[in-house]
Order: sequence, then structure tokens, then C-alpha cells
Amino acid sequence: MLNKTAAEDKPSVFTLDNYKILYDSSPDMLLSVCASTTKILECNNTLAKTLNTSKDKLIGKSVFSIYHHDCIESVENAFKTFIEKGRLNNLELILKNKTPILLKVEAIRNVYGEIIYSNSCLRDISNTKHIKPKVKKKKENDETESLIRAYNSSKKIAQSLKLIKDSAKAIRTQNKTDNDYSKTMKDIERRMENILETLNED
Repeated sequence: MLNKTAAEDKPSVFTLDNYKILYDSSPDMLLSVCASTTKILECNNTLAKTLNTSKDKLIGKSVFSIYHHDCIESVENAFKTFIEKGRLNNLELILKNKTPILLKVEAIRNVYGEIIYSNSCLRDISNTKHIKPKVKKKKENDETESLIRAYNSSKKIAQSLKLIKDSAKAIRTQNKTDNDYSKTMKDIERRMENILETLNED
């Protein structure tokens, strides 16, 4: 009696039915497009649900029909780029229901190297679009707070330096003799004045 191999003992997850389930239930929108006609050859349920339609109504239509009119020119340019280069990566577009997506496209070629159709992945980035302004706003607020803290610190330093300068001037004024002590006070006064001028320039 022949022993079964380990591969034969385990059920294969790469069956056509399982692949179909994975394809249709993918969180990303997937579709294949004919390179010569721009018609949709296949798509998954995720795309159909996002566009509030059915797969049957999408298949056979031009891929341009799923995009918002505001970005049609970008879609047309992207299609030309795809035909030239055979791929697109992380292109931001908008579907006709205003869903923002990130598009990635790979070419499927025949034995002659000619592109016959494309496999596309469209990722919904609605949540990312909502998060970005919040992140930007927080960054701006953090920068503003940092500037305020820096300004307040600079102001406190300036006040302390002015106090030192005024004290040195008072001591120098009271000391009538032109000795080393008076010269030191005058030097301190001058140095404080220079630093204060620098702070005011900033």
C-alpha cells in the first residue's frame, strides 16, 4: 500500500472555489480590464457594493464609467501611462460616488509580450483622507505651542538679562572711581545689551 504524501493529506486551499471566495470578499476592490477596449472583464463584489450596483451591471462597461467626472482626464492619462509602462502604482483617483481610492494596476501579457488585460486593485482611502487633515491640524497646533513656549522662554531670559544689565549699570553709577570693578560692571552691561539686541532681532 502506497503512503500518501503530506500534501495529499491536507486539503488544498488553492481551489477555484476558495479563490473565488477570497476574490469576491477581498476588502479591496478588484477588477480586470481589457487593454484594447477598456471594458471591464471581471470585478469583485467589493467594487459592486462600493458603487451600489451589481457585478453584472459593471462587467462589459468601460472602466472610465466607474470614475467621477472630475478625474476623468487623470484616468485617461493614467490609462495611457499603463499601456506604455505596463503598471500603475498608488495613483489617487475618485470613483463616481465620490469615494477616494488608491489605484494599483499590473499588466497581463501574452506570449508576445503584448498587454491583453490588466488586474487592478482599488483601495478605499476615505478614512485616510479624514485623518490627514486632523494630523495636519495637530502638527500645526504643536508647532504653534512650541513657538509660544520658545517666545515665553525668550521673554523670561530677556527680562533676566535686563535685570543683570540694569544692576551692573546701577553699581557702576554708584561707584564713582574708574577702577577695575567699574570696568567689569560696564563690560557686563555691554555684554547684556548685545545679547538683548540679538534676542530682539530673532
